[in-house]
Amino acid sequence: MKIPEEVLDYIAQAPEQQQQIMKQLIDLIDREIPEASVSFKWSQPVFACGKDFAYFKTGKKEFTLGFSDRSKLTDTRQQLQGTGKALCHVKIKSPDELADFPLSLWLRQAAGIDR
Repeated sequence: MKIPEEVLDYIAQAPEQQQQIMKQLIDLIDREIPEASVSFKWSQPVFACGKDFAYFKTGKKEFTLGFSDRSKLTDTRQQLQGTGKALCHVKIKSPDELADFPLSLWLRQAAGIDR
């Protein structure tokens, strides 16, 4: 996946732990959805596979991984947050927490990849 300069700058300006999280998630997206692209929209990295399906957002204490369409995601453990009809997200405080979520599944579902 080709990473635009604006996305690389966004990552470089984030706190160290959030940089690690973003790098791991980009690697995961590249592995699970090789046809995905990333652009910089609405002041944040946005991932698309035909349509936008996920975004990153840094914060002071935590990192947010958001999804564009909640209806596509299987959330049996009710880990997704958000009250809107479509958008939802998870908050991640450290790279160790990545294993707490079914991220490969959610990313594939969000992108419409059936594997």
